[in-house]
Amino acid sequence: ALRQGQLNGARADSLLQVASDALTRIGTLLETLEGLATQADSGALTDYNRTFLDVAFQDGLGAIDSIAATTSFGGTPLLDGTFSPFQLTVGESDSVVEVTIDAADSATLLGGATPNIATQAAAQIALPVVQSAREEINIRIAEVQTSQAALLANDNVLANAIFDIDTARGALINTDIPRETARNAALQLQQDVGISVSAQTQALSSGLLDLLRF
Repeated sequence: ALRQGQLNGARADSLLQVASDALTRIGTLLETLEGLATQADSGALTDYNRTFLDVAFQDGLGAIDSIAATTSFGGTPLLDGTFSPFQLTVGESDSVVEVTIDAADSATLLGGATPNIATQAAAQIALPVVQSAREEINIRIAEVQTSQAALLANDNVLANAIFDIDTARGALINTDIPRETARNAALQLQQDVGISVSAQTQALSSGLLDLLRF
């Protein structure tokens, strides 16, 4: 059960690491989008300039959706909103870690908004929405990392328990060796004594026969 718990924990950690890496990439994209929105909010730009910024802004949103749609582990989508939370037993019956990963597509992160930065007014609306999304993605990353930390703590407990069991088993085996040696020595001694007694008996019998001949 302990070793199976280790295997379960390792698999869950791999799943969470895939999710964490994807969420980090999305966080980087949101940081870029925030920078674009900040530029578009500048009064020094014209709407013509902002049009080019908005193209990059929309591409960034598309990249977020692509990551959310394609990130998976063992064929299980992780960030598209279909991931089902589950509890993972990683040791004894009371050692359970809950794994939860929420959707991370742009519509979810932006609260259903469809921002653009084609104008200064639109950029001023988009900027706080993107900033809020960045805060949300950081929360998601922290949640995943918390689950990973819990798995690591359980893995350390399991590793120590397995080490103690293996050490104890080895000590028992080493203890049995002298016992077996002593038992074999006793048997050998009994055998040697038996041979000696038999030899002495034969010698005595031979002596008696010699006496009877006279």
